[in-house]
Amino acid sequence: NTRVNSIAYTPDGYVWLATHGGLVRFDGMDFTTFKTNTIPGLQVNQVYRLYTDRTGMLWIGTTVGTLVKRDDNGFSTVDVPRAYTSGHNLNAIIDDNQGGLWLPFAGTGLVRLKGGQMEYFSTTNGLPVTNITQMVADQAGKLWAIGDEKLLGLDQGKWRLVEGEHSPPSIRV
Repeated sequence: NTRVNSIAYTPDGYVWLATHGGLVRFDGMDFTTFKTNTIPGLQVNQVYRLYTDRTGMLWIGTTVGTLVKRDDNGFSTVDVPRAYTSGHNLNAIIDDNQGGLWLPFAGTGLVRLKGGQMEYFSTTNGLPVTNITQMVADQAGKLWAIGDEKLLGLDQGKWRLVEGEHSPPSIRV
């Protein structure tokens, strides 16, 4: 499949491509495709998001909210409760400078994984929007997100809308 949804580079020299036909690894010469029959727990071949964290681990997100990691031991599934994902796209993957991994699922909320624990953010517990589509960390490590066409920042453990005199009325990505 030639439709690439995301790309990542891992410290072992591979370029990884997220496609609707599977996870593709490029070694500089050859392409190798990994699908549900070669990656335990992948569930679907539609890979939507890739991310290499600060430790060099590759994280793989699918169109149905499955999360898989690849480390020195190979591929393994990370169990994110279906109540958090609701079977939706994993819109982004990003890590913070405290060892947390942030996972926004389309239309459902945001999950933070840290030390084997999960914390769920939604509009019922303080997340000001329902659909985070993009995330980034700045040089100081502060997290920023785009959700429901608004800019958000993580400030002292709480997500807040960035509002001010010169704030755009909406942001489209």
